[in-house]
Amino acid sequence: MVWKILSQIDWTTAGAIIGGATGPAGVILAFAGYRRALAHRKSELRLVLHANRNAAEISSRNLMSLMPQVLGSRKAVMGARGLFYSGGMDSFQKSYGVDIERAGGLAKEIPSRSVNFSSLSQKELEYQIVLVDRVQRELDSLTNKYKNAFELDDEHRREIRTTARTYRP
Repeated sequence: MVWKILSQIDWTTAGAIIGGATGPAGVILAFAGYRRALAHRKSELRLVLHANRNAAEISSRNLMSLMPQVLGSRKAVMGARGLFYSGGMDSFQKSYGVDIERAGGLAKEIPSRSVNFSSLSQKELEYQIVLVDRVQRELDSLTNKYKNAFELDDEHRREIRTTARTYRP
């Protein structure tokens, strides 16, 4: 019975029917795969954004604790060298005032932990990543500036100790 039915089928028509059914199914599956890949990409971007945001927040906190230490160090060293009221100290304090404001402004630009990034589009996620990366680079620049200032103060401290040992009676 089955053979009789199979012998009566026009196989060209059957192929067209099968192709007509699988073509749209393939389009649907391809679209579903595209959507899944897009969702995966957005998920990766959210992870990168969270990681970068956390790194920027840590850098900001470290910078805000480093800066007052460096100011105290600079005051002590300049005072020991007899240059506390010098133009160099005045210049450093003015630069410090500008930098502390800048660091505070950068800290405000970092997205809050309570921000939910799941509703953002891929383009918005990429924009946020670029924003956080820019903030991170500026924080790193300020951190390096104050670490270098601290190293310079250490060098001056060594010179002061050497001078003090040389002139002991």
